[in-house]
Amino acid sequence: MNSPLQYAAAVMEGLRLSGIIYSQDTVTPYKEYVFTDKDDSVQFPLQTLSLMSGDYDDIGILICSCLECVGIGTGFVPLEDDFIVLVDTTIAPDKKSNQFLEDGVISDENTTWLALSMENFSKGFTTARLEAAKKLNKIAKAEDKSFEIVDVHSAWEYYPPVTFSAYSGAFKNPSKADIIAEVNKATSYYINNDVSALIKKFRSNGDTKRLADCYVRAGMYNEALNEYQKLNSIAAYNNMGMVYTTLKNYKAALNMYNKVLAKEPENKNALANIKKIKILTGEE
Repeated sequence: MNSPLQYAAAVMEGLRLSGIIYSQDTVTPYKEYVFTDKDDSVQFPLQTLSLMSGDYDDIGILICSCLECVGIGTGFVPLEDDFIVLVDTTIAPDKKSNQFLEDGVISDENTTWLALSMENFSKGFTTARLEAAKKLNKIAKAEDKSFEIVDVHSAWEYYPPVTFSAYSGAFKNPSKADIIAEVNKATSYYINNDVSALIKKFRSNGDTKRLADCYVRAGMYNEALNEYQKLNSIAAYNNMGMVYTTLKNYKAALNMYNKVLAKEPENKNALANIKKIKILTGEE
């Protein structure tokens, strides 16, 4: 499972469940200012938390800020009628079709981005993801239109953070159970939509490695093991060790990692995972 996707779902759903809502900026409305020469004002993330509301760009910058704070790179795309938050999946552009449907993400020369529509913030993560992808793909296919990606993560590297100290403490954390339930819905949709379609494709074209990887993402571990066994490679043995560890079959996992070491005695992945298993089983 792609970790940035899960973090993005948790952050967005946590903020939505806390009661944060869209509220048009009456002084510098986003839709009226976005593509003009007029200076738009954007709330500090803590201001949005304090007010429990914000315009599209205010909520979007809050989500970007929260994700950056936990190490997830972000960006955004301003549109006339929407503010699209971008989440860096850390997947190389030529590898995105291993984990996502082509029209479900966008990419530049460096990475693959998961897009979220702030117009659809109140409708939840999956709707925001689908609507953002639909809008950006429509623009990408149009001959007379284009969009610009603003890389928030790069900005953090060049500009010092600006502090805001007037936070009133209005934000209340939603329950952990509620966040988990919404994140599970988001990941289930991803598995039932993107991953299931990829499984069908890789099964059809006989791509054993990518089929096995998709089975792992879908939690279909026995099916994944059956596919990895066909590969007879160091990478496959390491992956089988990981699956067996997930299933708590530590004896079988150690057997896989020892197969790796028989072929490559200094393999760092196998050595590290053997150490982890020994800690889990109390042998170390």
